[in-house]
Amino acid sequence: MSPESAILPKSVPWVIKPLVPEPVYTDREEHLEYLYHAATEAARRRTMSTVLLGQRRMGKTEVFKRVVNRLFFEQDPEDPNAVVPVYYSFPDQPMDVTAFAVDYLENLIRYYVGFYTRQPWIVEKRITGDALIRTVHEAKECFPFTGRLDWMLDWHDAICRKDTPFPQRDALDAVRRVADSDDSTIVVFLDEFQNIRLPRHNFELTGFMQEAVESPNCPHFVTGSEINDSVQEKFSWHACGKFKIRTLDAMTGYWGAELAKKVAAYYDAELSEKMAPVVADRCGGNPFYITTMIRQAAFRQIPIENNEVLDRILKLDLFLSFYMDERYS
Repeated sequence: MSPESAILPKSVPWVIKPLVPEPVYTDREEHLEYLYHAATEAARRRTMSTVLLGQRRMGKTEVFKRVVNRLFFEQDPEDPNAVVPVYYSFPDQPMDVTAFAVDYLENLIRYYVGFYTRQPWIVEKRITGDALIRTVHEAKECFPFTGRLDWMLDWHDAICRKDTPFPQRDALDAVRRVADSDDSTIVVFLDEFQNIRLPRHNFELTGFMQEAVESPNCPHFVTGSEINDSVQEKFSWHACGKFKIRTLDAMTGYWGAELAKKVAAYYDAELSEKMAPVVADRCGGNPFYITTMIRQAAFRQIPIENNEVLDRILKLDLFLSFYMDERYS
């Protein structure tokens, strides 16, 4: 059985799986369309790198995943204006500089080869190391890559052998060097960017990223989970005109209520019409917490009919209760 046939068919194609079911997903169309349009316009060199800022659990990752999936499947890789989408989430686990560089470069290789050869399974399976190298050599028969794949393999080999003084520089700059080699376009979606400042990561990244993010043919879309002074400092490139800033806000009362009703219908929860906007308001318009509250009610078979019921659910769910305490303190 081939790797492709081993993967089950999907109702909506993806290379990176969204977490929110399609019947539930609500009110992020403006951001989806903006990022998709900005990514495709990069082929005409009209796109700046962009930061998507928002509080935790507002759905930034979900937006990124959906845009990447659209870019991967809705383009013809043989079109000279096609843009290669690359998604990378910075880990929150300890990682030394060589491990990071290998992980980052291999991720680029998977998306690059998977897109141009129409083999999404290369991304989905997250193949690494020797298996990835073999896949890359086989891919040369599927697309005229010229020498670009050999370049990436040479960089990968040098990093693995620790034959470079700054492995993170070589990994981060690879996207620009590949795109510049034939004037192609690669768009990079960097998620959970705030994790690069965790104390356990004691190597520099932002300085080595500056050259890559300035390139008009490989714009970077970046997101982080908190809006505070430290995050603003991380995105200090904006002061030099390298990034646009967009904000993903809480849902309005209307859309929050719509989400509550969709989630209730999807998970068979009992939610009265009058309580849908109340749930949205109590959760601060945060889609994650709206969904969590409704799912708790469905799991515990508690009809949401009044505020007393919401208070009861909060007492039963320590996670939600902690969030509410933080919000109203």
